[in-house]
Amino acid sequence: MKKNNDINTFLLNRNDIEVPDVGLGEFIEGYTTRNIAFNLNWLWWLLLPIAGVVVLLIVVLIYLFKILNPYYFLIYENGILTIRQSRNKSLSSNGKIVKFDEINGINIAKTRNYTNGIYTGTACSASFFGSKDNKRHLFYSGSYYNESEISDKPNLTALVIKAIINMWTPIALNRHYSEFRRKGYTEFYSKSPEKSYQLGNDYIKYKDNTLTISAIKYRWYDGSLILYSQIKHQKKIVIPVNLLYDNYAFLYLINECYGIS
Repeated sequence: MKKNNDINTFLLNRNDIEVPDVGLGEFIEGYTTRNIAFNLNWLWWLLLPIAGVVVLLIVVLIYLFKILNPYYFLIYENGILTIRQSRNKSLSSNGKIVKFDEINGINIAKTRNYTNGIYTGTACSASFFGSKDNKRHLFYSGSYYNESEISDKPNLTALVIKAIINMWTPIALNRHYSEFRRKGYTEFYSKSPEKSYQLGNDYIKYKDNTLTISAIKYRWYDGSLILYSQIKHQKKIVIPVNLLYDNYAFLYLINECYGIS
């Protein structure tokens, strides 16, 4: 029995299961809890009388639920399908579908948590802004333990979040480049179109405040980009990058266009 899970544990093997055709184009890759290994370290709980046995029982029940009712996160050319179902050789198409052509952006939020200065894990979520209803829709959430973001022991959440970023960012960049060519600028939204940040050829604008790139200084604080003008009496602009839709495309563009990193 394996002691540790690695990327191949969570990566969906198409030889093991039939992937459904849900009209989202070509299947790219998928992740699942179907093959996660039992962690032998959990047996250390048996050293604690009564309480340890109870904790181990809970852990085992959760493990069995994940194995017997595995979760699947499937990425296609034009969208995402998520399913939880009992173990079968073929997957049902009756899951939650996210179609890329029906969303205006995806937000990836990460929050590192600390207790008394000690890192306790990173909470993550992925949500999209619907083009039809103009509302936020959460479609994935989870956590992982990896403060440096460099991991040789990934879990499902770390792999899924990375896959979403890798799949969506090129799509988002193409959309923003296209908007820039049409308008001379592109916009990034934070929660709603009412709160947007405009990136122009040589400026960044929020509401009626426009900062010229050649005259700005910047710093990062708690997930936000703070822009200051070297011109006196001009207001600063605070951009909550962790709340932006297409925030990874935003990070790429400000680095490529303005040298902000």
